[in-house]
Amino acid sequence: MPDETAQLARAVSYFALAQMLVSGSSFGLIGFGAGGDARLRRADPTLLANSVWGGGSLALRSAAETGDFGERSDYGIWQTDWALALFDALDGTPRIGAAGAIALGEIWYALIGSRLNIAAVEAFRRR
Repeated sequence: MPDETAQLARAVSYFALAQMLVSGSSFGLIGFGAGGDARLRRADPTLLANSVWGGGSLALRSAAETGDFGERSDYGIWQTDWALALFDALDGTPRIGAAGAIALGEIWYALIGSRLNIAAVEAFRRR
């Protein structure tokens, strides 16, 4: 068990760092990192908005899909709703870059969590 715990900690750390790097380079964010407040370099945040709203929709569908197994992923639904509300609340402000980066992180974590739950249930059913 200690090896699995260490491997999980490494995997989550690499995911968080990679997510920050992808968000920063893909969406033209500057100043994004631990304690940083990301700003958009581009004047048009359409790409970021499409990713947040599209990813949020996918995460909500995936979390709802866990209900097919009798265990709905309520945390994933709350997490995604919170991320979308944050992004919506800061739309049109200079903080939209930071809101988008945070929202994408929350959405991706929610999506990964629900997909892991679905995979675990499917693996259990195949036994």
